[in-house]
Amino acid sequence: MFVMSDEDGAIYSDLYKNAHGFRPRHPVHFDTEADFKAELAALVQYATDEADRAARLARTALVDYAGHLDRLRSTFGLSWKQAVDWDLQAHACELEGPADHQRYVLECHFYGQGVGLEASETLARSYFLEAA
Repeated sequence: MFVMSDEDGAIYSDLYKNAHGFRPRHPVHFDTEADFKAELAALVQYATDEADRAARLARTALVDYAGHLDRLRSTFGLSWKQAVDWDLQAHACELEGPADHQRYVLECHFYGQGVGLEASETLARSYFLEAA
């Protein structure tokens, strides 16, 4: 039976969490070092595939959301900021309070549209730049 070092166990736990979103809930045993390395490779591949899938979904959602805002802009003659304001109102989101809270509300709204964290942060910054 292969005995993992503490470092090997930490690496396995981290890769397992990256792949599945939580750490292993059970003791892990491998018969050989080759089995351990094969499992690590499988976890890396699974996490990579999952990250790629999430990135594709976020790109698609960003395109869809941009199209939604463009339709609002062209239909009603709105600026980008006005289109975002209308969309916020439609989702019962209010931008009140300090600027950092407003930015948080915007980021949460954009993230809720499925566009991903990085795009959410960028869109929120853009909103305030256009407002200036």
